[in-house]
Amino acid sequence: MTRKKLLEIIGKAKAQRTDKLDLSNHGITELPEEIGQLKNLSQLYLSGNHLCELPKSLFQLRNLAMLYLNANHLAQVPEEIGQLKKLAILDLSQNQMSQLPRAIVQLKTLTIFYLNNNCLSKLPTEIIHLKRLKVLDVDDNPLTFPPPEIVSQGLSAIRDYLKKSDKGGQILYEAKLMVVGQGGVGKTCLTERLIRDKYPEKKAITEGIRIQPWVFTAPDGTNTRITLNVWDFGGQEIYHATHQFFLTRHALYVLVWDALQEGGYDDRIYYWLNIITAFAEDSPILIVMNKSDQQSRDLNLANLRQQYPQIVISEKVSARNGARTDSLRAMICRQAWDLPLMGTFWPSSWLAVRKALESASRHHAPYEKYLRLCEKAGIGEREAGTLSQYLHNLGIIMHFHNDPLLKDTIILKPEWGTDAVYKVLDAQPVCGRKGILHTKDL
Repeated sequence: MTRKKLLEIIGKAKAQRTDKLDLSNHGITELPEEIGQLKNLSQLYLSGNHLCELPKSLFQLRNLAMLYLNANHLAQVPEEIGQLKKLAILDLSQNQMSQLPRAIVQLKTLTIFYLNNNCLSKLPTEIIHLKRLKVLDVDDNPLTFPPPEIVSQGLSAIRDYLKKSDKGGQILYEAKLMVVGQGGVGKTCLTERLIRDKYPEKKAITEGIRIQPWVFTAPDGTNTRITLNVWDFGGQEIYHATHQFFLTRHALYVLVWDALQEGGYDDRIYYWLNIITAFAEDSPILIVMNKSDQQSRDLNLANLRQQYPQIVISEKVSARNGARTDSLRAMICRQAWDLPLMGTFWPSSWLAVRKALESASRHHAPYEKYLRLCEKAGIGEREAGTLSQYLHNLGIIMHFHNDPLLKDTIILKPEWGTDAVYKVLDAQPVCGRKGILHTKDL
């Protein structure tokens, strides 16, 4: 639509004192200042145009109750939007907005707010003051505040989270690193090289899972400290069936193999890729060939990536002499920095519950007791479920909320839980029956 034609439409609407104007899908690239002359407008539709900015005169339309600006190219909205005191419906979906104006809080009559399909990483806490808001659509945004697990629960959960956040909290730079692979490929040696830059002289076979923290500096040029909770999995085949219990989403996976093992190494790599994909979905995977100082082989990485697009790299290292472990360490650092749980804001109430769980002397506790602890901290049952999964995915506790037999118990000491499982598997009666477990064995 030409500017001349648009001015004609605005002039006619002004003369007729119209209260509704639909200018959707007309290829409009710029709104003229004259739009502010339509003082009687209560409904304005500007959807599906090519608007990159809005004239301040638009916000002089004090009778506007419905404003549709969806499917444009808006990167921001002026603070003057707060002048639209009668606005009930605001549609800013399908734009390019990375932040919202603080003046949103002044829209006291807003009941429906569409923000889906934008570039928002954070919602302003001021949203909690929009008391009449009934619908808030923020789907398809890269939100970290509130985190996706909260957003998926709807407006009430978002409000609760923002209210708690407004009272204080802390940004946590923490995630879980899972080191998996067959027995004897050098997972523990590689872990020691990565964390302490040492090669253990005494190499004992890892039974079960070894858990330890790894703290290093973020790759963003600041002094931010990252904590990775490293889970080093025992590779013996008797343990493989239990690994599914411990593989979690939102973690980083290092799949270790070595070229010294004769035959079938491709099958073993596929086994691990399949099990990671099944239980950890699209978590990033780093495939690492250890013992490159002794023998080297190549994987068909292009073919693997077609089947498993979450594979980030394939690296050849030597835990023994440290060859290329600096490169691997840097890659782990960069990938960890991009994990979904990294940099999540934790309200003070969440931090208090975590501290209480970590300081508990017991190895496990009933879920009901956990809920009571959360209730004392002002956390409702649904939010408590979200928090337990955050703690589970970080490796702080273990809570299998989808398992009908295990959902009523929280394991407070993950190493105790994994050791208990492997002791059952290693028990002589179970081994003698080739893995058949009776209730009395427990």
